[in-house]
Amino acid sequence: MRAKEQAEAQVFRTMATYAPAFGMLGTLIGLINMLFATKTSDFGIIAANLGVALITTFYGIIFANLLFRPIAIKLERRTKERVMLMNLVLEGVTLMRKGRSPAYIRETMNSFMENHADELRQERLSGKNRQARR
Repeated sequence: MRAKEQAEAQVFRTMATYAPAFGMLGTLIGLINMLFATKTSDFGIIAANLGVALITTFYGIIFANLLFRPIAIKLERRTKERVMLMNLVLEGVTLMRKGRSPAYIRETMNSFMENHADELRQERLSGKNRQARR
């Protein structure tokens, strides 16, 4: 499950990496079309091609930073939380199988949750710090 969900997140990470490059490709195509349109002396066609050239770069950056990368981050966080919960369930079942008392199991589960909640909180803070540096 972890590998499958990480692969899904990696797809969005890859899309975020390549989106600006495709935006630049669109810009080059728009500029080439604009140069071909200079033969016609029709400024409407030239302006339309210049608009296409500029907007494709904008779309590449917007898709990468406001769509693909946040989706990848959210999927990665969701995967970590689900794995943590599955480990919690596994630990609880193992303790029950060993015949531990309910009070012991409850305290173990509470300490497990606090430990992992701190890890997730620190990870989110470090992710915000990384984004602030960019």
